[in-house]
Amino acid sequence: MQVSKDSFNYGSPANGFLIASISVMPDSFPAEISINATYDAALEQLKQSNYEKVRWLEIDGVKGVEWSEALKEKDGIRRHQWIAFRKYQGQNQQLNIIISTNGANFEKQKDAFAAIMYSMKIAKG
Repeated sequence: MQVSKDSFNYGSPANGFLIASISVMPDSFPAEISINATYDAALEQLKQSNYEKVRWLEIDGVKGVEWSEALKEKDGIRRHQWIAFRKYQGQNQQLNIIISTNGANFEKQKDAFAAIMYSMKIAKG
């Protein structure tokens, strides 16, 4: 486990990994344009069968884009990810949450991953 003011990494090789990061963006960064582009890019990955699910998802009042990677032919890492932007303490921030495990464990961990993702609390300010 590794924790800092702008990231959190927790891992259990047998079960999966949780990575949360906060990136401070310039005040001029077009967050709305970026999140819409992220959604459009994820939809394209869905069309190409790289993702199995893409949707807008609001977590604790913050709207973002959620997706899950599709099973690959070779057993590799699969990710469940959410990206959003927020204003916090005068900063424009990108929030990125990734929950992952190897392909063989992904289906077994799906409910736990959803519970982690949807129970998050996001500081306001």
